[in-house]
Amino acid sequence: MSQEGRRDTTARPINRMLAWAAMICLAAGVGGASPETAGALAAGDRAAGGAAVQQPSRDDGDPGAASEGQDFVERFSQVQDVEGVSLITVSNPFGDIRLRFGGREPTLEVAAAVQQLSKDGRRLEVTVKPRDDGTAVDVRVGVVAKGSAETKDPAGSPSTAEAVSRSELGQSRADVFVLVPAVGLAVHAEARDGLLECREVRADVELVTRAGTIDCREVTGRISATSQSGEINVVLEPGATDQPQHLQTTTGDITLFAADEADLDVTLTSSGELTTDFSIDIEHRDSEEPDKLATARVGAGGHVLEMLSKRGHLRLRRLLSPEGEGAGSDAMSEDGSVAMPSRDIESSTH
Repeated sequence: MSQEGRRDTTARPINRMLAWAAMICLAAGVGGASPETAGALAAGDRAAGGAAVQQPSRDDGDPGAASEGQDFVERFSQVQDVEGVSLITVSNPFGDIRLRFGGREPTLEVAAAVQQLSKDGRRLEVTVKPRDDGTAVDVRVGVVAKGSAETKDPAGSPSTAEAVSRSELGQSRADVFVLVPAVGLAVHAEARDGLLECREVRADVELVTRAGTIDCREVTGRISATSQSGEINVVLEPGATDQPQHLQTTTGDITLFAADEADLDVTLTSSGELTTDFSIDIEHRDSEEPDKLATARVGAGGHVLEMLSKRGHLRLRRLLSPEGEGAGSDAMSEDGSVAMPSRDIESSTH
């Protein structure tokens, strides 16, 4: 499948290797893809710098493979110059999105594993395209009908993709990995039911899912995260931003880990349970939904953060560095996940 857009042939091989390594791990089970996908990613030469590459595991255009219960897998890689660009958008209604720090050069790197399992010949296609005015670059996963070169649902947003049902596409999925450079960009990413993971990104990020989990840590910039029924988990970096931050769901749970040095004034609003390791003031609004409005101060306060849900449980947890001492000490495990406190901590649930 062809790709349009400017291609930079001076790609950084170290970052590209990291991208492929992450995609191989993802395909081995993290993102729900099959072992065959991992094999297809690991086999063969790596993509040439800057080229948009699809390398199917079987002859291109053979949807019959899906009907035989076999995976039809493609690899995708593209490098895009983002000099002068202020916004990166990523939209994938058909799988996971992973965002990572991509260095300090104005170069965006995108990798993807695409499983083509539709029985009616429809295909998923990944595109990386700069907008005509040069202010933004759009990364999209859309649908191509059998025998058509035109990508339908080019926006690829969860709302417009509802017209393309999972039954029509079989178990087709695309998992996308994006290396975001630290050059003053903002990022807007949307998934539907897949994981949306953001780590070590140095940018303001806006993350949206329908039912997918949002995981965010080590972000230097403002975080805005919204989901209907998916969970939101955030480990907040002290001093990451002076701007107000916002975490919101309809029914999904929200968990925020913050150190005293984060200096937050937190508002928690929900009809669900409120759990906190910090002092909290609660106003009950029995005739309303949400029916509880609470405020908590982390450290010296001053930085605004809102946690809002209609019925989800809200958790505000205290985080210390791994070498920190005391009853509230949390630590990062070797795989980067947050380890719960090793000792009892004084927390309250309302």
